[in-house]
Amino acid sequence: MATEGAPGTVPGSAASKVEAPGCHGPTGHVDVPESRAVGAKDLTREEVRRMSDAALAHQIRVGCGCMPGFRDGLGEREIAALVAYLRTLR
Repeated sequence: MATEGAPGTVPGSAASKVEAPGCHGPTGHVDVPESRAVGAKDLTREEVRRMSDAALAHQIRVGCGCMPGFRDGLGEREIAALVAYLRTLR
């Protein structure tokens, strides 16, 4: 990932929420056993790409399924940056 603070990057704490190996894996593809074991979604799927920014931000805030919400750990700027980062995943 590019340097924190550069355009198109995610603040460190927000990035760690997505990239944690036990969650979505380093690429968002759920391509590590730990990701599959917890039932994480592949963040590169068409279903995710079709979601509005508001819907993605809502899921990050409140969680869904086995994913906890991060409203207490991430501010609105971090959530917006995380949504922007999700848009770059392929």
